Amino acid sequence: MVTASKLYDKFGEDLVKILESEPHRIQEASFLTPTQVESILSEWEEASESRTSAIFLTDIGFSSSQVRSIYEKFGKETRRLIKKDPYITTLCGGVSFQSADNAAFKLGFGPDSHQRIQAMVKYAVGSLSQSEGHVYCTSDQIQSKIEYLFKRSSLIHFSDGPFLTDSKFYPILNDLISDGDLISENGRIYTKYLWNCENSSSDFLGRALNSAPKDFGDIENLIKEFEEVRKVTLSDEQRAAVMMLKDSTVGVVSGFPGTGKTLLVSAFVYILEKAKLDYKLLSPTGIAAKRLSQVTGKPASTIHRALGYDSEEWSFDRSNKYIVDAIIVDETSMIGMNVFHHLLDALHSSTILIFVGDPEQLPSVDAGCVLKSLISCSDIPHVSLTRIYRQDKLSDVVTVAHSILNGQPVDTRLNKKSEFVFLNFPQNSVIGEICRLSSLMKEKKKQFQIISPMYDGELGVDNLNSSLRLVLNPQFNADLGVVSNGKNSLYVGDRVMVIKNDYEKNIFNGDTGKITRISLRQNEVEVKIFNWFDAESTTPSYSDKTFIFKVEDATQMLRVAYACTTHKCQGNEIDYVIVPMTFGFGPMLYRKLIYTTITRTREKVFIVGDPIAFNYAISNVRDDDRNSNLSEMISTAKKNHQARMVLES
Repeated sequence: MVTASKLYDKFGEDLVKILESEPHRIQEASFLTPTQVESILSEWEEASESRTSAIFLTDIGFSSSQVRSIYEKFGKETRRLIKKDPYITTLCGGVSFQSADNAAFKLGFGPDSHQRIQAMVKYAVGSLSQSEGHVYCTSDQIQSKIEYLFKRSSLIHFSDGPFLTDSKFYPILNDLISDGDLISENGRIYTKYLWNCENSSSDFLGRALNSAPKDFGDIENLIKEFEEVRKVTLSDEQRAAVMMLKDSTVGVVSGFPGTGKTLLVSAFVYILEKAKLDYKLLSPTGIAAKRLSQVTGKPASTIHRALGYDSEEWSFDRSNKYIVDAIIVDETSMIGMNVFHHLLDALHSSTILIFVGDPEQLPSVDAGCVLKSLISCSDIPHVSLTRIYRQDKLSDVVTVAHSILNGQPVDTRLNKKSEFVFLNFPQNSVIGEICRLSSLMKEKKKQFQIISPMYDGELGVDNLNSSLRLVLNPQFNADLGVVSNGKNSLYVGDRVMVIKNDYEKNIFNGDTGKITRISLRQNEVEVKIFNWFDAESTTPSYSDKTFIFKVEDATQMLRVAYACTTHKCQGNEIDYVIVPMTFGFGPMLYRKLIYTTITRTREKVFIVGDPIAFNYAISNVRDDDRNSNLSEMISTAKKNHQARMVLES
């Protein structure tokens, strides 16, 4: 500020004009060092270019938030790059294809331009990966996605109609493949990145399956020791799972709720410790890692944290290996191809790998179906746990869960003594009943969570949160403190959920807490995180802990969470779960989502609403198959490495 004042004293009203048209004259200010001159001119040039780019982007139709996103991505090169190809803006957060397309037409690009068709193909491939979870796609899928894009976004037609003809589509597709933007193998079309993920992961597992298994000595005796220490008896299935260690460095354990997966993980841990092997318990999310640590009594971590991910780079990778004897990965169904690739890339092929999960849970948010691929690969040892163990607490929920998986209608008659309680209410009474139940839970100091499959609608998360705030935080008002952020505004007393991992604070996506203080003047939002997990401790410990966020960080990190979606609860368990049920959920009424939702409970689940909608969801097996060739590629890689070993011997 002192320097700016001195410059104004020196040049007066001409300062801005000089900076814009005669910047070299700044050197006339004798009080400036050469470094200061360079810094001032650089900052002025950046600010000037930013303003000019903002005007340019606004003129071609981008919103203020899109302008910020685009300039953040391309900086000084914004105008040059976008004039050359406006469709690159789809790489920026918040920019839809329709926005980029509208800008292109304003810049004079035609409906049949090479850039437009190429961008459509790339956008369709990306959408099939990001929105539908396919690792690869077919040309038919790409064309169908483009047709859907036209219908959904009302795009301007091509010169010869609303459909992308083969004569326009295939030359562009072939160009993208020739240029290396896309990769084609036997009709399977990949992005370069996902092709690399699938290839490197299958190659790693091919080598791992040819690695000599560790010598655990008398595993049968170790199993007996574990049974005596824990006062349990493993089932034949569980014993078979443990025995996989004897023959392979890679193994998969799958099972539905109540089939003893947690006990089996503890058995693996016991045997690894007896063998004096260094092991790591991993989960795909922070909340799942916390739960894994709670049930095993051992430290657990997210995959991201273990491998040193800092939101941009991974500390451990192919050139800097993560040294450990064994890895046990829980909740494997939540792992996508991207994270799976990074995990394997950082390990030695001799590392023992045990993957545990429920294949009927919702699939990963990222592309891929890793757990299903591992299970379907005949070269990877796999044990499916089918015997139901939880016969006491939660037995009714487990029974209902298995009925759902088998597509069998569930008895929705009211049974208050059951752990599965269905409360039949018309849609216009559901919110009132959920508010009543929630108030009762709060009064009894129970741990509970309302779970809805979607954000929008009368019984969606957003509207539920507004209604529940009136009941669960009745003293809320702006005088006590508020961070205004539209439907995501935060008030003192609000129950909130962390939506991004913060490894410095050791708080994770899915952690919940309560806002205890808001001070806009001090730029602080104080939050008490419930049951905080000290991931740094060698002995897992949990306690409520208070953290301070800057206001802007709070808007990015926290969401009101009286209600939340099933996806946000996946990997977690809550004592009491309350679920609204209505045909208004439309396409979100399907078997896998309902199954995942009710299995979040530890003690009791309440379904409130329409029993017909509930049983419809059970019968609705939504096609969520994802294109992936991982299973076949693992078997091929194993054979190739076997052949190579024979040649080298």
